[in-house]
Amino acid sequence: LVQAFSNTVILQTDRTHMRTNEIEFWCILGDPHTRPDATATYLVPFKGHRLLEVSQGFNGRFSHAQEPQIHAVDIAMPIATPISAARDGIVISIKNNYSYAGTNSGFFLDKANYVQVLHEDGTYAIYGHLLMGKIDVAVGDKVKAGDLLGRSGNSGFSTGPHLHFVIQYNDQGTMKSVPFRFIQSDGSTVKPKQGMWLKPSR
Repeated sequence: LVQAFSNTVILQTDRTHMRTNEIEFWCILGDPHTRPDATATYLVPFKGHRLLEVSQGFNGRFSHAQEPQIHAVDIAMPIATPISAARDGIVISIKNNYSYAGTNSGFFLDKANYVQVLHEDGTYAIYGHLLMGKIDVAVGDKVKAGDLLGRSGNSGFSTGPHLHFVIQYNDQGTMKSVPFRFIQSDGSTVKPKQGMWLKPSR
């Protein structure tokens, strides 16, 4: 256990699964005092000329029933659909090296390619299951809402091609998700629900 001068825990070891001379470290991203901006707006995170369906919404039974995924959405889409930033931010993490998908094993749970974008209120968006080799941003890049991030795919724990989108934050050391509404290209705002068809962003 390591503590800062303020007695805030910044590093913790888990000895329950340790072998001799082996230490596992884990952390939760973000400021534990983050308070999500309730007025923040989010563009629909894909581009194109067609409507796409929300295949799993908030509290979805398949994989959105627990935090930090309760307020995640899955949007079914063809592979290589352009994925765009829903909100201004800075790219803080990417994964761009996996090409397979499956749900028959926990092996796939951490394999999805993704882009992670930090927002000014301390929350961060995850754009998941992207196409390997088709991420167009790098860590440290500043992005504006609507900027291209990459192309959709079918990587990791996935039953088919789709985009997994979620906004998360650090709440006193617990990772939580944030409910949100999308702004569509016609200016309307919607709470994404399973079976809903979304208009692409501008």
